Amino acid sequence: MKEIKELNPSRDNSKTLQSTLTVKGEFQTTLRNRNRVATTKFLVVKGKMDSTPLLSKNILVELAMFTVEPQGTLKETNKLRIKKVEQREVNNLEELLNEREVNDLEELLNEYKEVFEGIGCIQDNKTGKEIEVELEMDADAIPVAQKPRHIPYHQQQPFKKIFAIGSRKEDI
Repeated sequence: MKEIKELNPSRDNSKTLQSTLTVKGEFQTTLRNRNRVATTKFLVVKGKMDSTPLLSKNILVELAMFTVEPQGTLKETNKLRIKKVEQREVNNLEELLNEREVNDLEELLNEYKEVFEGIGCIQDNKTGKEIEVELEMDADAIPVAQKPRHIPYHQQQPFKKIFAIGSRKEDI
């Protein structure tokens, strides 16, 4: 392992969700795993961080440590603590709720009906039926605030077309 004696000046800046990190400098290095090599730049930030260095998606792909399928999914499942994803069709609310809960829900839906119409309702493109998804999470999972994710590359052009049309549901 080569020791870094002097940092090069850096024009990059780095942020977390809550603050801006002060970049002290940068250095160029070569990363190796069992069968791949990649050269990359590391930013050195002021202060102490209790985490391992972060690598960019491009470097992870170059080192064959991260693979994105053409449809935008990861090659292997990750550990998001989602036990199972279940999609099921619900024909009526009585299957899920008791009579009082149904009445309370209908009252809320009527009071705020503009919120529950059109955009925001997810429908199966083939059948036109609304989709309901239930995600079962570990009870001990700790919520984490994260910045909005980028639109996957393979979906950017279709998104731009839809966004250009506008937000009218009948045009989408």
